[in-house]
Amino acid sequence: MRFNALLLALLASVSFSVHGQEAIRVGDQVEFTCTRMSSGVCSGRVEAINGSSVKVKWGNMRDQFTMVARDQIRVPPKPDSAETSAFKEAFAAELGTHERNALRMFAHYYKPDEFYNVGGSPTTPAGWQELMGRMAAIDALCKGKYRGMANRTPSVIWPGPRKGDLDARFGEWCKIADQRLAFE
Repeated sequence: MRFNALLLALLASVSFSVHGQEAIRVGDQVEFTCTRMSSGVCSGRVEAINGSSVKVKWGNMRDQFTMVARDQIRVPPKPDSAETSAFKEAFAAELGTHERNALRMFAHYYKPDEFYNVGGSPTTPAGWQELMGRMAAIDALCKGKYRGMANRTPSVIWPGPRKGDLDARFGEWCKIADQRLAFE
């Protein structure tokens, strides 16, 4: 019985690794861990796959390639379509400076380890009521006109969110606005 369980676990791990290997194909644009760049991340195109090693061409000369372990490679996400990008940009354009400042005030409570505490919350009941009204307006947009809003997909123009950066996290704006009463 113990042998069958061990065999089953072994087969599951093999099928998982084979399934995980299907994600990278020859010709894919990938990012990989490297020491050439200060960020530690380089990009290139997959030339060959040999077991757990992947040959990645990172330049235009014949010898500009490197062998990289499969677990040090990731396929960057595809950019948003033109329609999706326009939808997200229309949402962002509809929110002004006051709404974005309100989101920044609540972002720390949404993800304390990710967003900084900007402070500056209202000190009067009228100011607090105005702040909560702005958050309710954002929530109404998210649940109505902009239902299904998601964060901007990383691309060459926007490589992805940095710690403390709330600017292109449109989906998280909606989550923060939805949870405003709990954060209050």
